[in-house]
Amino acid sequence: MIVRLRFVTGPSVKKTAGKNRHVALAMGALLTPVTLMMFVMAIWRIAADINVATEFPIIDGLWSHWQVWVAATGLSHFITVLLNRYGRTGALGLQKSVANGLSVFATKNTSTR
Repeated sequence: MIVRLRFVTGPSVKKTAGKNRHVALAMGALLTPVTLMMFVMAIWRIAADINVATEFPIIDGLWSHWQVWVAATGLSHFITVLLNRYGRTGALGLQKSVANGLSVFATKNTSTR
């Protein structure tokens, strides 16, 4: 007995930009509360160091320093902004952001000719 299987061809894979935009929006939305929680932990650590708040629960290790919490907050916020931007427009627009950030350091030529 010979069994022949016939598979129907499915839709072809499209190479379009921004095909996972819904996933990026979801991840950006879930990362926003995490960023806020990291900021609260940084403030709590600073307040514990100056004896304004109760003792910080993490007393040893890398995460016992407020500088690590602030750095993690900044990185998390940057990733959240990129994910939300990609989810809305389909492009990161990183070149535009870097150009706008560096334009602060650009000097303007004020000489008149």
